[in-house]
Amino acid sequence: MVVMVLGASALGGWLLSASRAPAPIEVMAVDDDEVETFQPDALLSAGIEALDTDDPEGAAALFREVLEHDPENVSATYDLALCADRLGHYHDAREGYLATLRLDRSYADARYNLALLTYRAGAFPEARHHTDELATIAPDDPRIGALRASLALERDATSIVPTTTSTRETPTE
Repeated sequence: MVVMVLGASALGGWLLSASRAPAPIEVMAVDDDEVETFQPDALLSAGIEALDTDDPEGAAALFREVLEHDPENVSATYDLALCADRLGHYHDAREGYLATLRLDRSYADARYNLALLTYRAGAFPEARHHTDELATIAPDDPRIGALRASLALERDATSIVPTTTSTRETPTE
């Protein structure tokens, strides 16, 4: 018999505030004649551990494995989006956060990270939309104020229109 133990790590607010509790430790026992049992919590914990140790590629592989068995796993979908975000893959991260919200419209961290991602990309109207949606699903979320302040600064900066007029005179004859 082979026994593998995968430990859970404490989440310390990696990237843009993940706020899930760590999964319990999972133990997988496999007899030589038995098929290994799928343990999504163990894979999720190992993926979070990989993120905590700055291995987003390794983490993404683990989250993809969970999604192969359970395509509607909200945590794996969200965590895969975090990996893409950390790797700088804007479109994959955006699609991952949106997929998370299709599975769970009230997932505040996904909405927050989507607002922040679109803000960093300069998609300010979309960032405002996601900030407003975050305020709807989590009105007491302390991150809303910072997002709105950043968006207000950006709006003020982009609303400044040059007011200089041409001083070139037309020659007269």
